[in-house]
Amino acid sequence: MPVYTGSHALIVGINKYPNLPKSVQLKFAVNDAEGMRQTLVDYFGFPADNVTVLTDEKATLKGIEDALDDLSDRGKVRPDDRIL
Repeated sequence: MPVYTGSHALIVGINKYPNLPKSVQLKFAVNDAEGMRQTLVDYFGFPADNVTVLTDEKATLKGIEDALDDLSDRGKVRPDDRIL
């Protein structure tokens, strides 16, 4: 099994899409995103502070770009880190 110097994740879960009718909105994407975060922390050793979850109104283009910019910070992420 590979050894990583660090672990980072960005998880996006959107239930409420502003341009879609209520009848086709998702119901469990936010819950699934939170569950994935907990799984990464509990079973795969990801530090909780290194797992970013963006849901619904926070999962905007700017929010996602900002989170990716944060992941690309060389001071936080090293070459041998795993990123999901």
